[in-house]
Amino acid sequence: MIQKKSILFSEYFGLNKQQAELDFVDIFIDGDKPLYVDPYVFKVRDDAWSVECNNLIVDFFSTVVLAIRNQNTAYARRLLEHLNEPKETHLGVSRSSFSGKGVSGKQAGDLYYRLRNSKAVKTGHLKDLSDCELMIPGIGFDKVSDITTNIILVNV
Repeated sequence: MIQKKSILFSEYFGLNKQQAELDFVDIFIDGDKPLYVDPYVFKVRDDAWSVECNNLIVDFFSTVVLAIRNQNTAYARRLLEHLNEPKETHLGVSRSSFSGKGVSGKQAGDLYYRLRNSKAVKTGHLKDLSDCELMIPGIGFDKVSDITTNIILVNV
C-alpha cells in the first residue's frame, strides 16, 4: 500500500517558508499534527494574549465550579459536554481522521464527578486548570489540549 504524503498548510498555499518563519503552527491540511496546547504555558507567560487565554480557561472552570456549588448540575454538565476537539486546529493524534472526540459523554461525566468532589468546589477557589485534580483515565495531554483549545476558540 502506498502511503500518501501529508501536505502542510504552507506547502498547499505556496508560502515557501519554514515553521520558524511563520506566525502560526504549520498544520497538515489533511490530518492531525502531533502537537498539543498546554494550559500551563498561558499561566506562566505575561504577554497580553497568554493572559487573556489563561483568564478564559480560569473563567470557564470557575463557572463550572460555581454551577456545581450552586447544585446546578444540568448547567455544569452541559458546559462539560461541549469540550469536543476543535476540528479546525488539526492538532493531536486522531487515528481515523482529523475529527477526534475530545471530551464528551462518559468522560464529561467523569470530569463532572471529579470536579464535584474536588478541593476547588469545596473552597470555591480555582486558580488554574491544574487545581481541578483532573487525573481521569483516558484524559491525557491530548484531551487536555482539546479542552484548552475549545475553551479559547469558543470565547475569542
